[in-house]
Amino acid sequence: QSFFVTWIEGLLEEGTISAGLFGIYGREVSETGQLINGDATTTGLTIAEPASDRPREDLNLTYADGRYYLLWSHTSFASDLGIYGTEVEAGTFAVQPERAVSATESTSYTSFFPRLSNPALAHGPTQKLVVWPARDGTVDAWIYD
Repeated sequence: QSFFVTWIEGLLEEGTISAGLFGIYGREVSETGQLINGDATTTGLTIAEPASDRPREDLNLTYADGRYYLLWSHTSFASDLGIYGTEVEAGTFAVQPERAVSATESTSYTSFFPRLSNPALAHGPTQKLVVWPARDGTVDAWIYD
């Protein structure tokens, strides 16, 4: 048996808030804690390329039907903040392109707050459910097959 672990790796720029290079990575680890397909000198599987305009946080991972599902928040002052996600095929570890679950296009500083964050993911036999706190204090959701 093995486990798939994921993390956000980033380097904050000095004197800034949520600015720097933030990528999302994953590694397969054995039940005894040994790295599979590589060693500690390699980064592992790149799930989302590091990008200076897309700080990422609130990483969430689940598994269903032979796939790992990942969600995270883009939390910068860029025009595409929101909830994003991707799928990783178990076994081959093929990564699907990143896609927006709930993104906000914005051109003004004040419209960024409150930001979209803290996504959660659940799944059943045929559908997946993504939920996150909405700007008006309610909860938004997205169901997909």
